[in-house]
Amino acid sequence: MNNETEVSTEQALKVINLVQNAIGNSITGVSFFKVNGYRNEYGEIANHLINIGASYENAKKKDIEWLENVDLSQFDWGEDVAVVDEARRILIEAFIAPNKAQSDAQKDAYTHIISGVKVHNQNAHLYIYGYAVKTAKGEWNKTIIKQADQSKPKGAKPLTRAKNELRWHLRTGQFKMFKYEVKTDTEIQLVGGGDTLELDA
Repeated sequence: MNNETEVSTEQALKVINLVQNAIGNSITGVSFFKVNGYRNEYGEIANHLINIGASYENAKKKDIEWLENVDLSQFDWGEDVAVVDEARRILIEAFIAPNKAQSDAQKDAYTHIISGVKVHNQNAHLYIYGYAVKTAKGEWNKTIIKQADQSKPKGAKPLTRAKNELRWHLRTGQFKMFKYEVKTDTEIQLVGGGDTLELDA
């Protein structure tokens, strides 16, 4: 736990203790977080397994190398190749010279439990960030319980769509952020030999 961060609410302390106690029971160390019944902004409800032990920096290095050497003519893009090439150059620049780090005030808003797991000190939301693995068919490795109620909004600009197409091929594109409002009766337990935390959303 980051002792320099002031926890502002009683509920946040409860969530922090809940996660820390579950992690404390692990002998081998936690690498995965399984969340059952996660509902996204489009109404989809699914079970997710997130690798919180994966290295984003290693993935970024591999992605820069791929973007610098990819032969765009070998793929069937939804946008003009010239637009995809522009998107490719923009993504490389963003990886090499990322935006300035979050302000200290923003950093202090969270208590970081372990890599990829943090709690907001005001609203007590639990944030889990990690690598969402794809299946051999190129689909997200998740179990859908309920299909989305609405479609994702359309109307994105060609350059934005091209970036999204490229990200589908990138390792960093598989890193996802999940946010949970932890209920008072929520339990977080160790499963699978002690290296996976499980939460019922």
